[in-house]
Amino acid sequence: MARRRTISRAIIVLVALLLAAIVAVVASIGSQGFTNKNVKSWFNGWGNPDNVGYAGDSISIDTYALTVDEYAAYGISEEAIDAGVITAQYQPDNTTNRRTDWTYDFAGNEWSEGKVLSDYVLFTAGANYAPELTYEVLQPFGDTIVVGATSRANSELKATTNVDFLAQYSAIFDNGNFDIGYHEDLDIFSDLYADDCYSVVPDAFNATVKMTINANFNNWLMETYGDRDDAGWGPYQNVTGAISYDEWFRQNINTISEARIAQYFTQVNPGAFFAVVSVTVTCYYKGEEMYTFTDNEDMCFSSEALELMSVPPTSVSTPDQIVVNPGA
Repeated sequence: MARRRTISRAIIVLVALLLAAIVAVVASIGSQGFTNKNVKSWFNGWGNPDNVGYAGDSISIDTYALTVDEYAAYGISEEAIDAGVITAQYQPDNTTNRRTDWTYDFAGNEWSEGKVLSDYVLFTAGANYAPELTYEVLQPFGDTIVVGATSRANSELKATTNVDFLAQYSAIFDNGNFDIGYHEDLDIFSDLYADDCYSVVPDAFNATVKMTINANFNNWLMETYGDRDDAGWGPYQNVTGAISYDEWFRQNINTISEARIAQYFTQVNPGAFFAVVSVTVTCYYKGEEMYTFTDNEDMCFSSEALELMSVPPTSVSTPDQIVVNPGA
């Protein structure tokens, strides 16, 4: 009887010891990976065993502009004004958990009040919180769009970038002929950007300007006076402001030539244009060449300018660098 009690006690002690061991194992498994670690940084280091201490974790945003030929591969309409891919870049490079939350909205100004972002720019995030986001510009917009990327594994890792619309114009001048006054400088930039466009305009630009003289006017000069003007003036390179009257008149027009201009455009062929102005403008934003566009426009002298040209001044002084046409 005493022996049976001893065996029973031994079994109870053994079972108790086994239970204690099981509890200890379970407790060890349950705490593995979290001891002395921040839970967020642990998840951020998931699949990245070399990221000891996680001190080097970071996230940044990179962008890639798509060509029209690449639109279809990304599911972007060929009608889009512009399109690209925005990517969240994680450091270190071997970070595996790159799941990303994306945000995007107008920064907020007078222009964007009451406007819906998706009417202007369509953002499409990749599946399963992918670190890529595509955008396609549907129409011009006048407020900065702030795009944000946040790591789903560590919400403390965030990065933002701004998307601005660089105002783009297909015409430099108003549609139709433009008049220029007597001794008026030719300023192709004066009306390039409207005051109320709201869009981000280039912070630097230059132009190449060339003027092609009316061919009929040249023929008339030859037939009437035995001489003709140059078929083209310029080109003027790296133009960043107004071209002075003396400069764009080749610095060799004299008052008699101006009188002939007045004679032709008031009597021989009233209302005809004097020259075609061809302009190529390259625009820059933050040091980067953004786009180039061209425009051609007929240039006419105003009636007041022609009237002044037709009356030679009482005294004429010509700088030394001016060469007078022999037949003038």
